Amino acid sequence: DNARALLDKRGPYFALLLGLKVLALAAILLLDPGSGGRVLLAILCALATSADITLRIAASSRHAYACGKHGTDTLLTALLLVDVVVGFSGGAEGKLDRALKMVVPFSVLVSIGGNVLRLTTTRQGSGGSGEG
Repeated sequence: DNARALLDKRGPYFALLLGLKVLALAAILLLDPGSGGRVLLAILCALATSADITLRIAASSRHAYACGKHGTDTLLTALLLVDVVVGFSGGAEGKLDRALKMVVPFSVLVSIGGNVLRLTTTRQGSGGSGEG
């Protein structure tokens, strides 16, 4: 299964995914809403997060969306797309931009936490504990 094989390459896969999320977080906190860098990083992070959801569904045994497993990343993707729309509409909308600067970092951090949990759980499971 190609999706499972790609997800098994933990190092490069998680480095890229987590790196994009950290860069998007920094861009949202530090750059103006209409800035090209912020919009570009938000788009790249949204695409990477959507691809991650798709790969995880394809690699799962049931091939079904589960809100408990994919909900945080789905919310992050939606929030990043709202941030992109705000960026394209001229940027500093005041209240909306301040709200995004509060909500998006929380969502990014929760998503990063989920990715780190998947990374560490995978390593423990593949390493074996010797218990049988």
